[in-house]
Amino acid sequence: MDKADDAMAERRQARIQSRAIKRAEAPQDLVGAVVILSSHDSDFVTGQTLAVDGGVGCTKSRTEQGHYCPVIPAVQLKLGG
Repeated sequence: MDKADDAMAERRQARIQSRAIKRAEAPQDLVGAVVILSSHDSDFVTGQTLAVDGGVGCTKSRTEQGHYCPVIPAVQLKLGG
C-alpha cells in the first residue's frame, strides 16, 4: 500500500468509529428501508427523513446535548395483513 491507500484506509476507519454502529456499511443495510418505503405499508408515511447511516448523528457530543439516539438491533417485522 502507498501513502494514498493508507490515508484512505485511515479515513474509512475514522468514519466507522464515528458511528453508533461500529462497522462498515453494506448495500444490504438499505434493503429494509427500501422495502418498507416502496410497499403499501408506507402509504400513510409523509414528510419523514429516514437516516440509514449507522448512527452517524449519534455522536457523544450530540447525546450530551440531550439528543435521543437509540441503537436498536435489526428485527424482522411482518407487515401488512
